[in-house]
Order: sequence, then C-alpha cells, then structure tokens
Amino acid sequence: MLIAVTGILYWPVIEYEFLFLDDPAYVVENEHVLKGLTLDGIFWALGSMQVGNWHPLTWISHMLDVEWFGMSSGYHHLTNVFFHAANGVLLVLFLSRATGAVYPSLLVGLLFLLHPAHIESVAWVSERKDVLSTFFFMLVLNSYLGYFRKRTAQSLLLVCLFLLLGLMSKAMLVTVPVILLLLDIWPLKRLSLSDFSFSALIPLVKEKLLLFALALLVVVLTYLAQHGGGAMHFGETFTLLDRLANAFVSVSRYFLKFFYPVDLAVFYPHPGKWPLPAVSFSVVFVFGVTLLTIWQANKRPYLIAGWMFFLVTLMPVIGIVQIGAQSIADRYTYIPYVGIFIMFAWGLHDIVDEKKHWLEPLVAVVLLMIISHFLLSSQYLRTWRNDTTLLENQLDVFESHYLDVLTPAATEDYLQRVRHRLALSYLNEALSLLKSSEFISARNKLLKSISYNEKDYRSWQSLATIELRKGNYSEAELLLLKAASLAPTLKPLFDHDIELIRKLKNKQ
Repeated sequence: MLIAVTGILYWPVIEYEFLFLDDPAYVVENEHVLKGLTLDGIFWALGSMQVGNWHPLTWISHMLDVEWFGMSSGYHHLTNVFFHAANGVLLVLFLSRATGAVYPSLLVGLLFLLHPAHIESVAWVSERKDVLSTFFFMLVLNSYLGYFRKRTAQSLLLVCLFLLLGLMSKAMLVTVPVILLLLDIWPLKRLSLSDFSFSALIPLVKEKLLLFALALLVVVLTYLAQHGGGAMHFGETFTLLDRLANAFVSVSRYFLKFFYPVDLAVFYPHPGKWPLPAVSFSVVFVFGVTLLTIWQANKRPYLIAGWMFFLVTLMPVIGIVQIGAQSIADRYTYIPYVGIFIMFAWGLHDIVDEKKHWLEPLVAVVLLMIISHFLLSSQYLRTWRNDTTLLENQLDVFESHYLDVLTPAATEDYLQRVRHRLALSYLNEALSLLKSSEFISARNKLLKSISYNEKDYRSWQSLATIELRKGNYSEAELLLLKAASLAPTLKPLFDHDIELIRKLKNKQ
C-alpha cells in the first residue's frame, strides 16, 4: 500500500525535465557522470569534492542512472521515487518491529511519503543525495534493532557499514550516533530517564565509538569541501548572533510547515537579521516544547525522543554554520520530520488509549490530513516539471514580499545580492520561455530582470534576440550595443553580431 500510494503520487515525474539548478553540475554537464559507470569515474567519485560535497556513492548512483537510462530525465527522477518509497517502507518496518504498534508506525510512514515538504528531495534529481543517504539511514535503524536483539560484533559492524555508506551519500548523517542514543531511550528502552545515571550511559556511548569516529571524519571532509567550494562565504557576512537567531526561527518555521505546508519554494531568502519579536517567540517556543517533553519524559518518552530527533538531525543544516544564502530549505526536513511524525502519531495513539470514544473523530482527522497532504503534494509536485514552472512558483511565492522580508538592518551589499538573485530568476525563466518561442512572455520576464539588475548584459542580449526574430533590426542593434557596453570583454563578439544586423537592416 505504501509503495502504491507513493507511485500514484509521484508517477508524473516520468515526464519531468532536468533543472537548471544543480542538475548540470550533478548530471547534465558532468563529464565523469556522462560516461556512465567506469573505473575512472569511481576513482574520481571517491576523491571528488565537486559542488562543495564529498559524497562518492551519490556520484556513482548518478553514473548508474546514465549507464542504464542514458539521459532520459524521467527515469533519473523515478530512481529518486524508488528510494523514497523504500525509505517509507523501511521506516514503518523499524517502528513496527521496535514498538509493536502497527497503526502509529503506518501513520508515520504515510506522513513521511506524502508530506509536501518532501517533494523537493524526491522531484529534484540533484537531491539524490537526500533519498540515497536516507535509504542507508533507514538500514542503520533496522540493523541497530538487530544489534539490540543479538548483541553480536557482526551485527554492530553491519550498523557501521550502513552508516559509512550513508555518510558517503550525504554528510547530514553525522548525527546518527546521537540518534541511536535517543533510540536507546525510546523505543528500545535501554536507558531510563527516571533513574538516569552516567554509569548506564557510558557503555551505550562506548559501543558507538566507531560510529562517532566515522561521523567525525566526514565532518572534517565536509568542512574542507564546503570551505574549498566557497559555500561558506555567504555565512561569513552574518554574526554568530544573527546565525543563532536564524537557527531558532528556522526551528519554529519548520515546525509550522509540518502542520501548514503551503507557500513552499525552492529558495527561502535569508533576511539578514530577524526582527526581535520573531526571535523571541521562537526561543520561547523551542525551550517551551523542550521543557514540556522533559516533563512528560517518564510517561510519554516518545515525545522527548521525537523532539530531540527533530532538533539533533536539523543541527548540521540549521544555519549556525551558514551554508549558502537560504534561511531554510524544505529538503532539510527529509529526515528531521520523522521525529515530529513520531510525536504526532504516538500522541494520537495515547489519546485513543485514554479516551476510547475519541477513536472515530481522530481517525477522521487523520484521514483528512492524509488526503490533504496527498492533494497538496500533487499540486506542488507540478511546479517541479521544468525550469519555467519551478521559477514561476518561486516568484509567485516570494516576489511580492521578497524584499519586504529583509529588515532595515540588512546591509546594502546583502540587499544587492537579493536583487541580483531575483534578476537571475527572471532571466532564467525568460531563457526557458525563449526555447519555446514564447516571445511576449519572455520579453516581460526580461524587463522584470532588468528592473532588478540592469547591469546584466544577458538580459539586454536576450531582448535583442527577440527583436531580431521579429525583424526589428534597429531595436536589436541598440539593445546589442547596450549589452556590449556592459560586457567589454565580449565586445568583439558583439561587434560581429551588430555588423550582421546592420547588413540585414540595409537589405531590408
């Protein structure tokens, strides 16, 4: 049933295209990946820190896609769907085997598979690292359950192997050793919070020392990759206090998006500095929920396990170490939301246990939630069809208040970066429209791009192309002259094109 529901929701991706965001670097223009699976390609993947990451298994999975499917983008998307469905099934298997509670486990699996915030991780080929690393994460959970029951060295080595494979797919799994300690609290109940002692904790930490060592090694490799790739340059413009404020606000935003997953987009602009009321509310919220889960730890241990699961798995991407220009990203919820799903599902399970007459209304609420998630996901999935639909959604969500979200404390340099990002979004959308010969729409997008950044020669050059195709040679010449003035190094090329236009104009 889980596989069928996932297949029905995501089947349209068979017709989806590669996107201009990251897909060229990962697949479309990557000379190593385009050769398919080769020995040289495997050695390159093991040593590569391209795109600011060390994830050799992710590279190899893309190579296998090219080997099997060529450049048929739909099948590359379906590979992501396959891993997503497998992740949901493995999650349900782990929870149901560890707790014996089938229905809450099934609800967690359905929410995981259908939540709109997970669309980005599945419908974007470049996010293969998300679904692939989570596949190994789910195998870690299930193999750890096996170790819990057998307590053999071989079963612990299997846990280490799956973690290593996961870390070779995406570094976000560096928190796994801590997550396994949380599982020791709930659902495995190896560590009691009511009579907690360090003497009971130390053996549980010692058995995971190899896991911690693997995680530490990948932390170092990732830092070197991100720093070398320039991904951390943007974060250096914010103070530590700014980044801490964004971290607290991000937690509350992610929590809200679990219940109200609307206005989703591929990029959420970082405001530079959050207003004090937003930061204050978020700090109170985070500490309030944390204290609530501690208060209920003995009676409802799944609350503190789920909440800490959510917080701990978010830590690598919460923005304390700022990577990139975003404030939050839907893809970052792919694993962390499992903690919120657990809190929600087992919370409902407890309510039904205590108040039997609430069963039918709660079942109705759950069914309504699942149906609404399916419909919202189906609608949002369409925005990932191609570059044009993705950018249209981005601008629909953020254009009207893109600059408004920036506080007066934001520097002019940062404001300029945001304007340039907007301009680039419009330019890319226009170029996509030009491919389809939609000249009127493309022209409107180019004018928008110029309104945010009039110094990008590509917008003027594209306008000239439109006028040239319409036979307006004088206008095309003026626009190319403008483009040439903005790109002096390309002047010889522009001079050649301008000369051709003048010849055409004379013939006319």
